[in-house]
Amino acid sequence: MKLLYKFLLLPFYKKTLLINAVVLLSLSKILLLVSFKLAKKLTSNYPPKMTFKKRSNSINDITWSINTISNVIPLFQNCLIKSIATQLLLRLNGHNSSLRIGVDKNKKSILEAHAWVEAHTWVKDQEQIIIGGEISYQYKPLT
Repeated sequence: MKLLYKFLLLPFYKKTLLINAVVLLSLSKILLLVSFKLAKKLTSNYPPKMTFKKRSNSINDITWSINTISNVIPLFQNCLIKSIATQLLLRLNGHNSSLRIGVDKNKKSILEAHAWVEAHTWVKDQEQIIIGGEISYQYKPLT
């Protein structure tokens, strides 16, 4: 009930963003189960789709919505699922971004992978990691 109350107090655009995040996180999970090729094609680095909304959501708001939903629903805490959903939501809002995947060997020489999203921010006028950046420095980027 507490989460529902918090949700109802949010401005309309944030409610819409959270709903979009749930839909895109679910779609990302299904895409990965069905076809990685299709997921890759949908998130490839084409120019962003034009947005016809009166208000384009900010990169910070998009990141907030993906992180909020993935913290509430454990099914969506996988870095690749979060990265795919973030990439799609950014493109739908007209933002340039790149999905990165990196690999590294752990202490037992087992290959591990991590995914993150970089977006161009006009504040710093550079590419900045917006999802998955907390440990991305440990991995060598493949893409």
